[in-house]
Amino acid sequence: MKTDLWAGMGEDAQAALYASEAARLPVGHSGDVEQIAQSYLYLTGQTYVTGQVLHVDGGALLDAA
Repeated sequence: MKTDLWAGMGEDAQAALYASEAARLPVGHSGDVEQIAQSYLYLTGQTYVTGQVLHVDGGALLDAA
């Protein structure tokens, strides 16, 4: 995920990290905090969805299988 967690790294190191993660994910790109927020808003806005776990990971769990 593209977050401030990686702010201590140089820009080149960040870009390399994101590129290597994107290459291993089925979606082909690194996620960002807006995508996490959108998932949260989707679930909180639903009145008919209960007891669900939504894995917002770019398909990483699929790749692990």
